[in-house]
Amino acid sequence: MGRKRLAGACAAGLVGALMLLPGCKNKAPTVDAEFAAFDRAYIPALAATASNPSPAYTPAQRQADANRAMARLNDRWHLFGNAFAGLKPDDPQWAADFDRVGKQIVAASKLLSDGKSADAHAALESVRQTFMALRGRNGIGYYLDPMTAFHEPMESIVKAATLRPGRTKLSPADLVTIRSALAKARLAWTDVTETTFDPEPFGFDAQRAIRLKLLVDAETASLDHLRDVLTGSDQEAIRQAALGIKTPFAQAYMLFGDFNGLKTVGH
Repeated sequence: MGRKRLAGACAAGLVGALMLLPGCKNKAPTVDAEFAAFDRAYIPALAATASNPSPAYTPAQRQADANRAMARLNDRWHLFGNAFAGLKPDDPQWAADFDRVGKQIVAASKLLSDGKSADAHAALESVRQTFMALRGRNGIGYYLDPMTAFHEPMESIVKAATLRPGRTKLSPADLVTIRSALAKARLAWTDVTETTFDPEPFGFDAQRAIRLKLLVDAETASLDHLRDVLTGSDQEAIRQAALGIKTPFAQAYMLFGDFNGLKTVGH
């Protein structure tokens, strides 16, 4: 699929809303650039509340980074949410979705302050799902949406390949899940590879754009490898290939976040 733009992006209402945000004065803003600015704050908060940080990442460092990232997200949301909540009155669900996202961020902040990082992460996960549906419904092409669509089947594969306590190999049900989810994941990933990436709205320089291309190619190769090993009977090879599809995807997604001053890695 080709990358879409919001029809009439230079309409007075949109430009007026965008001009309320920092950095938009005296230039032609785009709606995807402002969603991208939100994601630069959102992605670090999502990563900092995840359950699998670096082994060298102490609980105290994790909590400090999560608090810092959540504060940045709240600051960005205050600007972005206020500017965009009323942008599409012709979509009766637009304002409701922005209200839902605001409540999800508030809930995540409260959960994090209560020491419930995993629950805060779960609350934040739903934010990208809500915005993906909102943009899709309104014909707003956004590069990260195909990645978000890929995330669910990818996680299903990784979960099925992760051995539970007391288990030394995959069960027949695990293999069925991996095969079924892989078909969905490959279809979703095709949307990523066929979507033209415009680095400008995301503030990518040439080096970061090249890094993204390499990681997208690596993810494609990982999915192909899993497909190939599934034709055989080597369970450990299948399990390792299934687990291996997460790393290049996570690294590619992290490129869209602003981790300046944070120790958080992975997702």
